[in-house]
Amino acid sequence: MPPSFFFEQFHKRWPKAKVILTIRDETDWFKSIQKMNKLVFNNYYWMTYFSSTAEKFNSFMRKLYQCMLGDGIENSWLWKMHYRRHNTYVQQVIPSDTLLVLDVADGWAPLCKFLNKPIPDDPFPFVNAAGTKGNIVERLLGESKIARKAKIEIVFCIIFYLFLAAAFVYILKDCIF
Repeated sequence: MPPSFFFEQFHKRWPKAKVILTIRDETDWFKSIQKMNKLVFNNYYWMTYFSSTAEKFNSFMRKLYQCMLGDGIENSWLWKMHYRRHNTYVQQVIPSDTLLVLDVADGWAPLCKFLNKPIPDDPFPFVNAAGTKGNIVERLLGESKIARKAKIEIVFCIIFYLFLAAAFVYILKDCIF
């Protein structure tokens, strides 16, 4: 679950902590979340038939989207409104002296200034950019404990069904011949 859902609880627990609200163009954000949805809900949906963990995760993600974005149906204007509303609400709740509204396209400078750190020589990391190896969806579906557990369940499920098929063929062999 995205930690951004709990920013108020974090702020109440650590009121002097610095908060970074990352922003981007809302149309780019919507396209990104659409692409992520297609990848998660369409390309990996088959896993829910073979893994109870994948089914629970899929159900959880759908409920999460409903809580976050309404009815869960992709609706550009509604989802963009929720995005704007969330960003505005964060800016209303978090005091301006502890809040950085960061567009990652601006690179290191605003972040380092906010954290009182020198600007590194390394380029700013764009690890979650669309199409990049190791983006958040790829990591979630490939490296997380949930993904590993689902993959193990799928392997055992396939082995079980292959065993059943072999047993069925073996039994039929005696009936037919």
